[in-house]
Amino acid sequence: MRWTAGELLESALRAARRAKYLDVALTSVRSVKATGDEGSEEVVESGQEHLTVRALTVGYATASSSSVSAESAAALAESAERSSLAAERAVRLAPVDSSSGERRSAKDRAGMEEAVAVLRELGSALGKIGAGRRRLSFEQVSVRRSIATSEGSEVDEETTVNMLTVELALPNGLRVRRALGIQGPVGGGLVDAVAESVADEVRVASREPASLSPLYRGSRFTVIMDHEAAGALAEAVAGATSSAALMYSLAASSRVAVLDEPRLPGAPGSRVWDDEGVSTRPKTLLSPGGFSRLGTRLTASSGSEAGNAYGLPGSPRPGHSNVHVRAGDWSSEEIWDEAGEAFLLRGAEGLELDEHGVLTLRPRAAYLRRRDGDLIPLRGLTVRDRLDRLLSHVRGASKDVFIAPELADGVPRGRGGPLLLIDSARLS
Repeated sequence: MRWTAGELLESALRAARRAKYLDVALTSVRSVKATGDEGSEEVVESGQEHLTVRALTVGYATASSSSVSAESAAALAESAERSSLAAERAVRLAPVDSSSGERRSAKDRAGMEEAVAVLRELGSALGKIGAGRRRLSFEQVSVRRSIATSEGSEVDEETTVNMLTVELALPNGLRVRRALGIQGPVGGGLVDAVAESVADEVRVASREPASLSPLYRGSRFTVIMDHEAAGALAEAVAGATSSAALMYSLAASSRVAVLDEPRLPGAPGSRVWDDEGVSTRPKTLLSPGGFSRLGTRLTASSGSEAGNAYGLPGSPRPGHSNVHVRAGDWSSEEIWDEAGEAFLLRGAEGLELDEHGVLTLRPRAAYLRRRDGDLIPLRGLTVRDRLDRLLSHVRGASKDVFIAPELADGVPRGRGGPLLLIDSARLS
């Protein structure tokens, strides 16, 4: 039978009578992924379901199982209650308004035949773009969360995200990668958008790449970050929200705002409720002179509100949904014209922010852009600079924002931004 979170909560409450707070969460993740090209497609379907019970007595504890039944709910509640009673320190949950309702982001679910059809449509749209090896993938991820709490909340939400990815290995050793993802029906618009963006980059990436002279490594240059690289910058800010000291430093110097918008229409990480059943809302994580922090009911404090919990199955932890640098008022043409000769960074293959606030960003592709618009591909370029310094040197941001998909523990999220013109960044 198909259990509801509310029905399982009743069994959990009877088994854990000393709990001050109890919630039950049912989570299921279903994925259909097709990879390959030109008649050699492979399709993999996977799915998993978990039941999680979280209890608060003295401390806070969780217990999870892949077995979903009233008996499992009772056993998990006893286990969570026992562990919470043994906690060394007392905790409290931030008060929130109760929530109820259900939401489905899309009705169209892909099976094996539909996945292969989308992949072949993508291959056809790409045609002969890229003379080297290429790998195409279409993945549909459906995540359903049903949560009921002892405080009266009961929510049920299913999000379905469609993601298309193209990876090309060009004969000159460079790689081109594009990924797009939306909450919505599978259609030609998504396929055409991926094919068009890939074709644009292949035209310049096919040239013989150069290397940055050792004489210039460690120097500062004007840099343009594309939408995906700007998204990596935004994700670094989201990660920094765990440190109030670092956020004070960023707020004092930043010339841009970074937002997390969990209800952005069609974006890959959008959702109405978080993993504690708390209503989500937009947050300005960083702005010139101010900041706020991602929070859960466990971590909420001054400057941090609940509504950003991830972690099912398990304990909730703060996380972003659709994090991005806020759009500016420049056109893309104005960004290019103002930059003059600059380094263009596309995407991010590696991102690290250390405890001192130093950011290391390895772009997926890098180019030297001449004043006449000519692009020269470069190998092995990395940005290594203080995050607060980078944000203080943002001269302009374009009006358009693009949100790219990513998977975090199998759950879709989004990150992105506008084109960013940064007039001083340290390259190595």
